[in-house]
Formats: sequence, C-alpha cells, structure tokens
Amino acid sequence: MGFNAQAFEGSLEKFLEFVHPEERLATQQAFDPESPELPFVINPIKLISSEGSLKYIRLSKDVIQDGTHKIMLIAIKDVSLEISKNFKLSAQNREVMNRNEELEFFNYVTAMTFRNP
Repeated sequence: MGFNAQAFEGSLEKFLEFVHPEERLATQQAFDPESPELPFVINPIKLISSEGSLKYIRLSKDVIQDGTHKIMLIAIKDVSLEISKNFKLSAQNREVMNRNEELEFFNYVTAMTFRNP
C-alpha cells in the first residue's frame, strides 16, 4: 500500500480510509460481527494506495465466540495481479467475439454470393 510497517495503528476505521468510496459501505457492513449474514470470503475489494493506484484484495474472515466476547479473524490476500489478468482476458475475449461476428458475416455474404451467381 506504500506505507512502512507500523506507520499507523491498525483499525477498521483506518482500513476503511483506503477502501474505494464505492465499496466503503458494503465493506463496513461485511465487518459487522452482529450482521446475520457473515460472508466467509469477501470478494475483491478495491483499495487506493498511498500513491493513488488501485489495488485489489480478497478477505477471508471468521468470527469466534469466546464466552461473552466475539473475536474476528481476518486473512488478507493481494489479488491485484489476478484481477489485472482477468481484465486483460475479458478484453481479449470481447475482441475474439467481435472477430467471430465479422467472420460469420463474411461467411454469410460469401455463401449468398455463390448461391446466387
């Protein structure tokens, strides 16, 4: 993220400062231990690094009841490279689909030309 270790004390509020504004509310709700629907894996969350670039992380979490206390365990994985590859692959797939449409049209025109000399 562009910070030195121990540059600031970790907290949910501090973490949410890095979450992209479009995803901040949903991310905050996912961390509510009282929420009736606690997803185990929170799919990619966009973060804004200190340099302003986008990073993507995936969170896995679990809530453990310890008597009267609830403890939330969280594992974080940087999936920025995976997301970047998926974006590129999606763009390539769209290009292939466009080329296939062009070939189908060419095939249709060619077939009609040979049928009707």
